[in-house]
Amino acid sequence: MLKTSKLIVIMSCYNQAHVMKMAIGSFLRQKTDFPVQLIVTDDCSTKDNSIDILREYEEKYHDKIKVLYNNENGGYLKNILRAKAITKSPYFTLLDADDYWTDDGYLQKAVDFLDGHPEFTIYNANVLLLYEDGHSEPYVKTNMPSADFSTDDFINGRIFFSQTTGMVFRNVIYANGIPDIVRNSIGTISERSYEGDVARYLMHLKYGKAHYVNEISGVYRILSTGIWAGLNCFEKATLQAQAYLDYDEYFERKYHVFFTNKVWLEIKECISLLGHISRNEDLVIKDEAKGKFVNCLLVCMAENSIINIDKPVLNIDKPVLIKKFRYRMMKRIYDYLKKKLRKKGYIN
Repeated sequence: MLKTSKLIVIMSCYNQAHVMKMAIGSFLRQKTDFPVQLIVTDDCSTKDNSIDILREYEEKYHDKIKVLYNNENGGYLKNILRAKAITKSPYFTLLDADDYWTDDGYLQKAVDFLDGHPEFTIYNANVLLLYEDGHSEPYVKTNMPSADFSTDDFINGRIFFSQTTGMVFRNVIYANGIPDIVRNSIGTISERSYEGDVARYLMHLKYGKAHYVNEISGVYRILSTGIWAGLNCFEKATLQAQAYLDYDEYFERKYHVFFTNKVWLEIKECISLLGHISRNEDLVIKDEAKGKFVNCLLVCMAENSIINIDKPVLNIDKPVLIKKFRYRMMKRIYDYLKKKLRKKGYIN
């Protein structure tokens, strides 16, 4: 079935028995005039009956559902790449086990558009954010019925896109295997850079345009146990900073000034958080976040000649030289550390 499917849906699962039936059900309800298949890649679920549920679905829908079982937990990226490595269909999409589609014609609409517009690599529909208290709202809040975007639109801040539940991709990346830059990131500080919605969007935007339609295609659950929701502000900022560094490499430094400035904005936020940590004792900085912070900080120090320290709107054509960049940054870190040491009684 893998060879004949026109579109493959990839679902990562890890102890999500309580929600996966709704996700799989929304796949089975999709109405298409072309063959589709769901690949579920389980990351060694052991805390619930996820495996039993998956075996039942695989047996009942053996022509449409394939499950990849794992004997050890490898993390989200490694787990999802197992499915992408065998995805050779013209199109693919991702549906997390805790999300679901509400538009039964969503996949058909996406493929119809991409079939007729070969210059596009992304079809993107809006989704609903569903919170744990039951209220919901559109992910993208705009009245525009549709829009098309390119990489230049992203660089110049003229872009919006929804969550992965509403994205279908032309398979221009994984049809030839996993890119080295993604595979080699596993086990490094760059691993999480390639896990999220922005990474998937930008990676495909490199090879074509994106088409957005303001139609609700599905539901994206906002859970307190989610990967992103479980991070504190410092961790989110360092993760984003490292991601911009990695995107710079992915685009072969074509937009080097832009991405370096984006790194600096996140690092500046981190420094601000450090300056207020004494008033927020709940902020625990893990080693992974510390590693990203130091790595990105060193890059910013080395790239001080192209960083615009004052303006949030970046001009990628005219870099700004900030002679006092290193001094200002290190002075803030020094003042913060001195304050903490004095508070603990190590210095007067």
